[in-house]
Amino acid sequence: LLKEESMISAMFSGRYKVECEEDGYYFIDRDGTHFRYILNFLRDGTIVKPNDLFICSEILAEARYYQLRGLIQLLTTVSTLPPLPSTYESLSVPYTERYRDGILHWIATYGFTKPWINPHTTELVKVTASSKHSNASYNNIAHVVGEHEFTFYTKNNVSNPWIQIVFPDEYRVKPTHYVLGSKTGGCPLRNWNLEAAENPKGKFDILSSHKDDETIPKNGEAVTFKIDQPIKKSYQVFKIVGTGPNSGKKDPFIG
Repeated sequence: LLKEESMISAMFSGRYKVECEEDGYYFIDRDGTHFRYILNFLRDGTIVKPNDLFICSEILAEARYYQLRGLIQLLTTVSTLPPLPSTYESLSVPYTERYRDGILHWIATYGFTKPWINPHTTELVKVTASSKHSNASYNNIAHVVGEHEFTFYTKNNVSNPWIQIVFPDEYRVKPTHYVLGSKTGGCPLRNWNLEAAENPKGKFDILSSHKDDETIPKNGEAVTFKIDQPIKKSYQVFKIVGTGPNSGKKDPFIG
């Protein structure tokens, strides 16, 4: 139990007072369904991964809870994703029923074969931003790729705010369309670029640019935008960059 620095090793390190139950067992308020994988990893330093990809994602959630970095690495460095169909080129953000046909939803459901799990939470995609809102109610970045109307905001009064999504290493995309929306009653984007890079260290290309574009409504609905220019490269990283005031002449922010 003490082999790797984790929540479990901290519990039994002697640094904290942990009392056992009357029957001699220690109680951890956690579903024990996959705990054998945790124990076997602590014994052997490895894992025999189930063929079921959904179970793998559940074990990954347990590994994160117990803060077992070695197990997290084993579960995330070996690809468990199905290959992306060559014709599947929409970047839909899947937070309404109409837009559950994009790449993000494909990733989150392992190719439409499993129940949806937020792909940022499972580290299948990585979402970052130029900043986070100071209010905790609006700074959960996982909401950017969530199933519902998201409540994430960058800070305002910051020039060129951005939100970035990095796809898995094995996924490279030549997008034809992308989908954006805004929180109900919010201040939708009016000036922005869609930019992309071939890899996380690559140079960004502008794929689509919008100036004083009032297409995105304030009622929470999402809008599909067509990328007019021919896309010759395949990209792994996509970024929305605010380039001017939002609706209502608000200082640029993304949310």
